[in-house]
Amino acid sequence: MAADKINTMKKILLIVFLLSTYIIRAQILTSNFNGLSATTGNLRPDGETFGISLQNEMIHIRDLDTSVVYDVLYEFKNTTASYGNFNVMQPVTLYFNEFRPGLRSPMLDKLAIVFNDIFKIQDGTIDTRDQIKGNFDQRLFVRRYVSTQNLKALGIVADIFKNNQRATYKKVLVEFKWLDEDPYNLEKNTEVLAMEIKFITDLQFNPNEQFNVLSFLKLPATICGIEQKQIYAPYQIGYDKNWIGTIKNIYIQHDIFNATPIIPSTFTYTNKYVGERNQVIVVKNITPADKQHIAFYTIRDNYQQCGKNKLLEERSIIPIPVKNVTASSWIKTDNKFTNRNYVVTNEVAVSDNIQLYQTGNPANLDLLNKDFRSKPYTSYLLNDYFTGDCNNNASEIDVKESGHPIYAFDISNYNEDDSAFAGRENLQMQTCWCEGAATAGKGEYIEFELTQPVKAIKIYNGNQANNKVFDEGSKVDIIRFSSMDGLFKDIISSIIDLKIQNLYNIKLPAGKYRIYVDDVDVGKIPTTCISSITFDFDLQDEWYQKSMQLLESAYKKPK
Repeated sequence: MAADKINTMKKILLIVFLLSTYIIRAQILTSNFNGLSATTGNLRPDGETFGISLQNEMIHIRDLDTSVVYDVLYEFKNTTASYGNFNVMQPVTLYFNEFRPGLRSPMLDKLAIVFNDIFKIQDGTIDTRDQIKGNFDQRLFVRRYVSTQNLKALGIVADIFKNNQRATYKKVLVEFKWLDEDPYNLEKNTEVLAMEIKFITDLQFNPNEQFNVLSFLKLPATICGIEQKQIYAPYQIGYDKNWIGTIKNIYIQHDIFNATPIIPSTFTYTNKYVGERNQVIVVKNITPADKQHIAFYTIRDNYQQCGKNKLLEERSIIPIPVKNVTASSWIKTDNKFTNRNYVVTNEVAVSDNIQLYQTGNPANLDLLNKDFRSKPYTSYLLNDYFTGDCNNNASEIDVKESGHPIYAFDISNYNEDDSAFAGRENLQMQTCWCEGAATAGKGEYIEFELTQPVKAIKIYNGNQANNKVFDEGSKVDIIRFSSMDGLFKDIISSIIDLKIQNLYNIKLPAGKYRIYVDDVDVGKIPTTCISSITFDFDLQDEWYQKSMQLLESAYKKPK
């Protein structure tokens, strides 16, 4: 009888084991995790600061995909009357916590070329964690000097300039060690192999000199997520040894659809716009705390499933500097877009627990399950006018008051001039302001307020929901720009009645404006529409303007 119980228990344990293995395998098969995490941060003093103060900083996240690309501009000030040299170090750390074949980062295999003794393994067809540990031979860490070319072969690039002149890194130190910063998290294997890289150089300074240092960085991004691709890149602001004094301004610039910044709750910020879709978060008077981080994340391939169909998701916002949108009239009937879902885009996220690496056998980004709060763009009521969800295994976007003037000002993750998007539906072009007057629309106007100046206005004429509607619909023939604050005399111009963008190089200060329909090209459909009005926003900040000029001149330099 006892033997029967034992056999029964073994069967139960075997079933549990097999079920657990199946569940884990299912997670592995649907996981996007790339097997590593990477972090970098501010240039830090590698020794004495000699009275050097970091006054202003620009962090421009140029790309966030399989790699993250930063352009970071620092304005330093020598607060003393002395000459000298100071050492600086650019930190980069990679964390590997996946060692199984087919799941581990390809970089682990590439490392064997440069560090053959550490990453030499007997059997690459199995988990290599214990084999690599054996190569450490009881050592707590392994240190080596390498070249920047060695690291470029791994997809890690660092470059540095002082006052727009290249300042070569003198040496690059790499240290490998095993870490477990969360050993009591029994749900995951939180032990990682850390690869700490220090790009080290020295910079000269003159008495009371104010100078710029420009750093270009490229390193792998953390990729994870189940049934969606979550991309993540942490960035360290503060260290145990910081530059003296307070940072007056930190400018964090990013494309609104390419990345969302994550900042500590202690940061207060203002947000500005540059161009059509670049946000600049400005944080003032920061004294960085030790191990204080910001980060960036984005979610890609986020297709929601309704029934058997994967749906195209749309992201659209009204730019923050556009306020108080209204019109003389508009069509108030509702509309629907089938087989599509609307996704709210976040302006910023807040967390005081920004982790450096993804743990265990991950499903979704750890950060999203912890102390994490996101703030959606709320510059106008666009998120209230768009709703999208799955009901009865079908999805559709509900559009309230389909001719509302807010639909002329939305921007989306779509570029009409990019051939890669040919034939793709997009809300920016399929929604529009359509006047609701009894006539064909002559004399109607759209009204708005700008809280930032602009350098140009871009307009798409007509209702561009589809070719038939555009061809048969009425379009604006003569357009008039009017300042309600009397900042300039009315500007009258023609507008092309084709599906192309009309560019008006008109500078508008912050203020209230109207765009009038002075004449109409009447079509079969008597309602006149404007699909899209976008702006080239100008951030009139002296230090920001100077920093962008330095970046642009650096881009043009031969690498």
